[in-house]
Amino acid sequence: MKKLFLLIAMSGVFFSASAQIEPMRTRYGIALEAGLPVGKTGDIYDLAIGGSLFLDYPVSPTFNVTGSAGFTNLTIKEEVTWAGDNPNFVPLKVGAKLSFLNNFFAQAEVGAAVAVSGNRSTAAIIAPGVGLSYPVSGRTNFEAGVRYESWAADGGSIDQVAFKAALKF
Repeated sequence: MKKLFLLIAMSGVFFSASAQIEPMRTRYGIALEAGLPVGKTGDIYDLAIGGSLFLDYPVSPTFNVTGSAGFTNLTIKEEVTWAGDNPNFVPLKVGAKLSFLNNFFAQAEVGAAVAVSGNRSTAAIIAPGVGLSYPVSGRTNFEAGVRYESWAADGGSIDQVAFKAALKF
């Protein structure tokens, strides 16, 4: 009898845990993003700051195709006088997001950073990362993530460790 009771209790836990999986629907979001330049990029820039709009399109309960468009300003260090004004970019990215352990995800994105100021070129983007998506109300999630992002153009690159805080609807 104890084994039957234990089996029923474990089944209840399993079904309540599986009920936490979100329904498959397209989600939209708005994010605040900041990056810390690394490597040679850190010798020129102090900070990358910006925001983005994004979407998650579900392919399965744990796999989404993603897209985002944003604005990023790179702050040039005061002692770097030869670099000119702070450059601005519009990053456009597509990617894939794999959810695991209920609220965690791994994401990989590729795209282009289109220069909108200064004498700079459009750069190719690659950005793998991880994050957490947590429900805060019925249809709204808070999402936080960290990624390594590299923008390559003209034989060089802009590299950063970027952070994201977002609301997803």
